[in-house]
Amino acid sequence: MLGVVALLVAVVPDKRDGNITATQDVVTFPASHSSIRFSERTVRLAPVHSGESSSGFVLVENAGSKVITEVAIRAGCWCSDVTLSEIFINPGESIKIYFSIDTRGKYEDFTDNFIVTYSEEGKDLFDVFYATVPILAPGKLVAEPASLQFSRVQAGATFTGNIALRIKDLPENESVDIVDISVPDWISVSLVKQDARWELVLTGVFPNQLGRYVEFVQVKSNSQLYSEMVIPIIVEYGVVSAI
Repeated sequence: MLGVVALLVAVVPDKRDGNITATQDVVTFPASHSSIRFSERTVRLAPVHSGESSSGFVLVENAGSKVITEVAIRAGCWCSDVTLSEIFINPGESIKIYFSIDTRGKYEDFTDNFIVTYSEEGKDLFDVFYATVPILAPGKLVAEPASLQFSRVQAGATFTGNIALRIKDLPENESVDIVDISVPDWISVSLVKQDARWELVLTGVFPNQLGRYVEFVQVKSNSQLYSEMVIPIIVEYGVVSAI
């Protein structure tokens, strides 16, 4: 008599007859030696950034001598969508399983398991394949130097400051542009792009202030994957206020 195993939706080892531990809803099926064969037991999808989706498919072949019917598919994670091209497989033929994994909230490589249930000669059976989607590290907009500091300045004096901007860990074949730069009204700015870097040139006249004065330059890119950059401009005047 065939045994009964508890099938874990979230995590399933690469065994068809072994013990399976449960972390989500538990579904039970008779354990069996499967008649279906996957074109790939473990599928590695195209890498994406966190928040994007990656898609693929596998072929499922009926390697047995009987028609397989009532084919169904269930993903282990809510983040995966999956569909079948057919719900039966004739002996020696194949069907396709299409799937997509949404990586929102995921920041490391993620593997989901897909449980295929089917009926063969009146028996309810199952098998499992896996899909891994590599999550690319998000790029980060960085400034070099991270701030500009002017010491012992005089109100009304002119100044020039240069800052290099770049995207750290920019993926290949991806283009990012700086689309907006916000500066205080006493600073003028020009931007020169050089490949994947930008040269930010700040010029202006120091305002009438005393002591230590801090303003900020805000830089925005055209990609939601890259953080905005806030660059402090620190001015220390030569005459310190007595307050």
